[in-house]
Amino acid sequence: MVDGVHLALDLGDDEDIEKLDAHLAERGLAAAGAVVPPMTTDDQRLRQESPDPAEQVSLLNLLGFAHRAQGRFPQAQECHEQSLTISRASNRYAVERLALHNLAYFHSARKDVEKSSAYLEQALALDRANNHHRNEAYTIYYQGFLTARWWDYEKALGYYEKAL
Repeated sequence: MVDGVHLALDLGDDEDIEKLDAHLAERGLAAAGAVVPPMTTDDQRLRQESPDPAEQVSLLNLLGFAHRAQGRFPQAQECHEQSLTISRASNRYAVERLALHNLAYFHSARKDVEKSSAYLEQALALDRANNHHRNEAYTIYYQGFLTARWWDYEKALGYYEKAL
């Protein structure tokens, strides 16, 4: 629940979509049923005025998941990429890390192993640069999880062992 609005990924109910659209519009973000346009000067101004980039990233990721669940992959990808752009501009490690993991998962679901792996490598580099060993282990574990989804169990086991 965010500001009294329950954000569910099952957006089949028009009332839920309207609530999500209104919540996103208050923050200068795209509506759930809309194609997410490239950022304009007004979009950038609205994002700069928002007090919490973590909230923007979270909402964009939820919107990206909703688009993906409905088969609107270009819109989903745009939401996740915008979340990464915002997280990098905020210079907040945890927010950027979340955006990278979500992009890796998105590309994994699209069976794009190279892009998925590239985002996880960026997350791993970020973990190491921040000297955060627990998150580094989790990112390696996540590489194993996504690798297992691609039916490469031997390689996945290697990641799991390395994460320990």
